[in-house]
Amino acid sequence: MQDSILEFIVQGESAGLEFKEKEVRPDTLAREMAAFANIAGGIILSGVSDTGKIEGFELDKADESISNIATHNVDFRTKIRIKSTLIEDKKVVSIEIAKGKHNP
Repeated sequence: MQDSILEFIVQGESAGLEFKEKEVRPDTLAREMAAFANIAGGIILSGVSDTGKIEGFELDKADESISNIATHNVDFRTKIRIKSTLIEDKKVVSIEIAKGKHNP
């Protein structure tokens, strides 16, 4: 998993890949999750700056917190996979959002 995250970071942000630094605001994250689900799906890497620097994600229960954001702030049902990985002794959280089944 670490190698694939590093490959994503090297590629840089794109239409299907978004980087988020340390702090994640629930409303912003929910909008981005919904946007990916409405198009073709995508990946959000939390703990990575826009320039690709690994900053680390400082929330202790990242998986649970992000899952709660998706459940309580997004008006769609789609598959979301959340994984935490240590890179350079810093936590990076990968949020994979599948294409939604009922897009607008």
